[in-house]
Amino acid sequence: MIYKNLTDKTIMNKEEYLRKKNNIDNATRSECKKCLRPTRACFCEFITRVHTDAKIVILMHPTEMKKGHVGTGRLAHLSLTNSQIIVDKDFDSNSQFNKLISDNTFSHYVLYPSENPLDLNCKTTQQQYQRKPALIFIIDATWPRAKKMFKNTTKLHRLSQISFKLDAKSLFTIKQQPTSDCLSTIESVLHLLNMLKEHQLESPELELRNFLLPLRELVRFHKEIAMDESQNSYRRKSHAPSDPEKRVPSKKWQTRSVYFKIKNT
Repeated sequence: MIYKNLTDKTIMNKEEYLRKKNNIDNATRSECKKCLRPTRACFCEFITRVHTDAKIVILMHPTEMKKGHVGTGRLAHLSLTNSQIIVDKDFDSNSQFNKLISDNTFSHYVLYPSENPLDLNCKTTQQQYQRKPALIFIIDATWPRAKKMFKNTTKLHRLSQISFKLDAKSLFTIKQQPTSDCLSTIESVLHLLNMLKEHQLESPELELRNFLLPLRELVRFHKEIAMDESQNSYRRKSHAPSDPEKRVPSKKWQTRSVYFKIKNT
């Protein structure tokens, strides 16, 4: 049996065809065992691991765990020694989540936008925070999915919500955010830790200057791939990330809230 390669118009036998196919598959499948990304797109060398007093638990949507997915939650986890990932869509019945949220050795919080966030300037709040080790849940998903995950995970509703407001724009420019103040997961973790340091709720020695380096490299890599016309069609120049300054804001998020608002709070 013979196979015709439509690219170079040559004829090859079955053995040669299978050999070439296996070589391509092996190159494609090669991946980093830590970040689960293809080895040519691995950013582990840019990760600086830091230890936080607070335990950071990332509640990750299953789609963010797909191999090769551009996920900043996984980068954040790899950067934090005191962190954990739990994958699910609705965590109220998740055994790992329930074990952590019922652990009385921790004070539990959730990083999520709120109209009445926890006041970290309050002495009572600071005393409560420092009484026990903090465990902070962070949702990692697209904003629409994160909103649904928070809404369905009702056990998060009773936790104190930590949130922040920033004028800074996201560095994750290869993705379009619903609104200009929406950040990626790793950026949200960085601002959380800086805020805790500012209120002396984290060690002043916590070094975060290079925390976003893997994100910067990820964005640079994908922009270069998108501009390389020799890549597969879905990565060609015509599909390159658009200029953030020229993007049209989503009309849907002009009338709807990006986050779920808890009633009667």
